[in-house]
Amino acid sequence: MNHISFTALVDIAAELNQAGHKWHFHMIGPACIFSRLKNEYEILIEIESTGEELACRFSEKPLSETRRMAEL
Repeated sequence: MNHISFTALVDIAAELNQAGHKWHFHMIGPACIFSRLKNEYEILIEIESTGEELACRFSEKPLSETRRMAEL
């Protein structure tokens, strides 16, 4: 999985929307059984047509960033 900046994650999600590609996102906390980062939070997007995953790491719970992703 590629870890990128949050700005890049938003830009890619917007580009996917513009191109009509399906994607979705997850916000994963350190206590989640699916977490690969036991001390950090992560927002990841999954590009449904390719199965590619891109993610951004956070040391604090990314509430405003999660809202931003939901707006897309």
